[in-house]
Amino acid sequence: MTQLVIYAPQLHQLHGDHRALQPWLRYGDRLPVQAPEGLMRTAYWLHQSPPVPWAALTAAEDLADFDPHRFYLRMDPVHLHPDRDTLVLFRAEALGLNESEATALFDAFNDHFSQEGVALSWGHRTRWYLSLPQPIDLHTVPLADAEHANLHAVAMRGEAVSQWNRLLTEAQMLFYQHPVNTRRREENLPEINSLWPWGEGIYSHWQRTLRPHAAVYTSDETVQALARQINARVLTTPELDAASSTDFESLLLDWQALSPDWVLDQLEQAVVQLKNGCLTACVLDVGNRAVLSLRPDMLRRFWRRWGPPRHREILNSGGSLDLEHVIADTEH
Repeated sequence: MTQLVIYAPQLHQLHGDHRALQPWLRYGDRLPVQAPEGLMRTAYWLHQSPPVPWAALTAAEDLADFDPHRFYLRMDPVHLHPDRDTLVLFRAEALGLNESEATALFDAFNDHFSQEGVALSWGHRTRWYLSLPQPIDLHTVPLADAEHANLHAVAMRGEAVSQWNRLLTEAQMLFYQHPVNTRRREENLPEINSLWPWGEGIYSHWQRTLRPHAAVYTSDETVQALARQINARVLTTPELDAASSTDFESLLLDWQALSPDWVLDQLEQAVVQLKNGCLTACVLDVGNRAVLSLRPDMLRRFWRRWGPPRHREILNSGGSLDLEHVIADTEH
């Protein structure tokens, strides 16, 4: 008997056939959620209280000389693209950054900043680390949550911001002049023109909650690392049938990278498994405050109707649907 959480924020805005959502909207109860979307939302569903030291928990797996008592910060290579009055961030792995290019930029950074006592550690082609003996007052936004966002809204905060902005500006100038980016410009490829600091924290200060009876599916390598660090099993397949057949008390299926149509098909299977008693409870989280809980006994609420007639008409006709507004307007 398993409790299931499905995280699928791509369903927040839907177009087309929404009939798979009817049981959820008619019989389910809305849940309050305190965590913001993105990495902290998945940490919340895994019962991890903030702050989570994301850089330290991935460094624990990436670095041979990892020290759990040092302060770690991810310094990942990115592309910043100007867009009207802001910048838009793109991850390096989406831009075809190869190993030799990453190594050249990494070495150039360390050579340039060596006299300041700043040195990066190599974890992976797109995972670079900086560690310090003492914590600094810097509060950042995870790379996954900053991607494609207005960077003015996800800026760093804290007493150390001015110092780190200076370092980043200098690194941007260094990268602009580097032969790697000269060649990428000539080939009309996006430059690797900045670094994104994030994930600050000290591993030994992390108040983690171990989850040996939980399982997680996610395509996000950082969430996979979190799962391993709390002794949860990392699943290799996203399908609900395969996941729910495992002998675990709780499952988190992070489906945000999958197509809405595929997710809707799986939601129908989740209702079937609730009816069959394979699942004791299921939570559907489509982002923001749109979270629904469904249990087998709720499916017998034959007297329930959901939402205003206009929402039911949209659901049946396959029009555009904003699930947060629908769930907020639903009165049982």
